[in-house]
Amino acid sequence: MPNYEKALIGCMLLDSNVGIYACKENRITGDSFTDPDLCKLFCAIEHLARASTPIDILTVSDMAGVDIGILDAIIHDTPTAAHVGHYAEKVKVAERGREVATMLARAQTDLKQGVSVPELVKTLQAGLIEVSDNNAVKVKKLADLREQKIEQWKAAQEHGFIGVPFTLPTVNNSLGGWRPGCVGIIAGYRGEGKSTLMRQQCLELAKAGRGVALFTLEDPDDVASSSMVGAHAEISVFGLDTGRSHPDKINQIDQAWRQIGDIPLFIMSGSLGVDEIDTTAQMLKMKHDIDIVFVDHVQYIAPLIMRGMSRNDTMAYYSQRFSAMSKKLDIPVVLASQLSRASEQQERKPKMSDLRDSGTLEQDARQILLLYFDKEKDNHIIEVAKNNFGESRKEVDVKRMDGRQKFEEV
Repeated sequence: MPNYEKALIGCMLLDSNVGIYACKENRITGDSFTDPDLCKLFCAIEHLARASTPIDILTVSDMAGVDIGILDAIIHDTPTAAHVGHYAEKVKVAERGREVATMLARAQTDLKQGVSVPELVKTLQAGLIEVSDNNAVKVKKLADLREQKIEQWKAAQEHGFIGVPFTLPTVNNSLGGWRPGCVGIIAGYRGEGKSTLMRQQCLELAKAGRGVALFTLEDPDDVASSSMVGAHAEISVFGLDTGRSHPDKINQIDQAWRQIGDIPLFIMSGSLGVDEIDTTAQMLKMKHDIDIVFVDHVQYIAPLIMRGMSRNDTMAYYSQRFSAMSKKLDIPVVLASQLSRASEQQERKPKMSDLRDSGTLEQDARQILLLYFDKEKDNHIIEVAKNNFGESRKEVDVKRMDGRQKFEEV
């Protein structure tokens, strides 16, 4: 077995999340392996990961039809997954070398058979571009995309959505889940409850086992975290902040905090730039295989205005970066955004064009929720204003439970 191929499989067995991410980054496929057993093992691990099935050597051995002793030996010879990126890169370089050697051998045969030199040069140029390090575009046929999409639809039969769900069921019936590789937006006026709604999503998803990254740029991390724990414990954090709660409430919320302290929810706060958010999200995807990123909120990304740009240009740049990030990590990226005050001053309900600072946000986002208060109904509305994948223009009545830092459907 080639050493780098063997080491790469060993890393995938030691830490499947890190291993699979490194393989995606380097566009490793089953064809990248020269050893048939390693090819089978790679395909088995990749299949289990796509199905969100636990990856252990017994299951992998059975699925691949490879003796478990071979897996034991691979793991024994791979002490750490820390160098997985290096191994994946070496495997890909070796694969490209084999492809180039095959092309040259084929060209030599064609030359002997009388194929013209200009035609050979043209064919070689196309082939070299295809295997070049600089060619990051993966060309696919319909057949290449069938299996993954069919598996998504089968999973939707069980879960009722593709992607990561919105945790209020009636809203999710129209939304159909936040979609991987796409940007979503939760928009509302200042103080209307965007952060509360976003944190509610983070908490419930992480409690259900989804890996969640929350970049809380407006509020400090202790404010965001205590709000979520208060929602879990159904205790008013404001009462604790002002010393009005009974002392027993502190013990109750402390116990609640210990209960959910290790759920897969990762919180980052401070004055962060888009590069820092992007890099941190990549790290969390590699180490913890996060399922979704929330940014609260996009108007607080530093700097407010980039040098040589207007505010609108800056926001357009941020929007495009998040679109690229969601595609690269293949997870949803959900941004909280403020609405301009124009619609409020005109006493009309908001619309997508009221997104503050940039029309690019409206353009780039594939799913947009608008959160606003309806005076006549005396409750909030969540409107699925844009949904490129299903129903839109749907409104759901919700009640803000201020003492419990959450929204409930009316």
